[in-house]
Amino acid sequence: MLAFKPLLAKLGVRERFEADDYVTLLRRLRRDAGTDQPLSERRLDVALWVLGSVADARNEREAKRTPSSVTTNAERRAERTPDVCLPVPDENGVLADASALRFNDAPWIQPPDGTRLCHPKLPGPTALAAGVASLRTSLLHEASEDIGLSLHLSLIHISEPTRPRLISYAVFCLK
Repeated sequence: MLAFKPLLAKLGVRERFEADDYVTLLRRLRRDAGTDQPLSERRLDVALWVLGSVADARNEREAKRTPSSVTTNAERRAERTPDVCLPVPDENGVLADASALRFNDAPWIQPPDGTRLCHPKLPGPTALAAGVASLRTSLLHEASEDIGLSLHLSLIHISEPTRPRLISYAVFCLK
């Protein structure tokens, strides 16, 4: 390919994909499959790979931020929220808007009726980077709205591997 680099550059072929290319690919996959048809296994793998690449690019961008820049919690949340609503495969392999899905970070909780979960092969950090909300956070937010509270909680997971059995605790902390 190195021998053809000048030719490819003259033809306008870029050296790497941009974020818009990934979004376009996901939207074309959804258009081709339809809004209610699951992706084929191969296309599902492509969609999951693309979402992983989007998450990696987002993480690289955040890592390049200067440590001296001070950001508020709202700015950090805005940075984690994608600028566009990405199509993400649901548990059946149907591409849906990320905002309509939840990733199951609480497998011991039965999701409420009508809750659409993202595909189980999609890792939690990738789902978050794509704009899919956590099931736990969504349920907590809905519960706090029901009682008229506006809570900003952070879940901290603590493990004690030195005990005979691995003991884990989940602690909610107010932000």
